[in-house]
Amino acid sequence: MDDNIKVYTFTRMQPQASDTDFLAAQSKLDAYCKENGYHIVGSAFTREPSEKMPAVMQDILTDMKSKNAELLVIPNISRLGRNTAAVAEIVKAFANEDMDIETTDGSRLSELFEPDTEPFIFRM
Repeated sequence: MDDNIKVYTFTRMQPQASDTDFLAAQSKLDAYCKENGYHIVGSAFTREPSEKMPAVMQDILTDMKSKNAELLVIPNISRLGRNTAAVAEIVKAFANEDMDIETTDGSRLSELFEPDTEPFIFRM
């Protein structure tokens, strides 16, 4: 646990999601951060479709920089988008700012994507 890690929480809800759904999702993010000793400095949510996520994430990245946050906590990777290339670009944008994205299962997206490494090819 590290109380010095400043985090920002984010989730994307379906357009038809209720405020109760949002509050439940936010509560889970808050509990995860508390469990890991993270200090929440900001939170955001959206109902925007996945194709608008690059712009939404750029706004969040800007806000995170202004608050000296170093980690974005999200429920799962699907909240960033449905297109793998677009998600990889979001992860790279965060990595370029020395920030990472973590899901509530403990996965760090920079470790999953490693955008500047050669792809691993498995031959059968």
